[in-house]
Amino acid sequence: MLYRRRPLNINELDPLRHDLVFRRGDQRAGVCDFCGLGNPSWMYSSSHRIDGREGECWRWVVCSVCSVLIQKDQLDRVEQRAVEYLLQRMPMLQRGIAEEAVLYSFRDFRMFAIREADDDGGKRDYHVPGA
Repeated sequence: MLYRRRPLNINELDPLRHDLVFRRGDQRAGVCDFCGLGNPSWMYSSSHRIDGREGECWRWVVCSVCSVLIQKDQLDRVEQRAVEYLLQRMPMLQRGIAEEAVLYSFRDFRMFAIREADDDGGKRDYHVPGA
């Protein structure tokens, strides 16, 4: 199963950073929404906007490693990357709490990410560094 995505245009990243930094106070804008890795390269589409209203929008900014896993429908591995990122950023956080937070945050992706049929029967040759 593939998810609708498109390459992130570098010109889109600056407005995105501006919006996140100035409207939400997020100083880590411009990183993967899932694992925190810098230089995201893909955007994923959602059937619902962040405020819950229906309507397609480009909602998630994702690094190339997480994108490969998403396209292989290995969301559990993306979630694990997110847990490890949280534990690295907040060493005092208990693993169980980090896992619960990640499951909650992935709920929207699982519910609203737009899926598309594999046009090659799922025979794409993806490579995940370190996999």
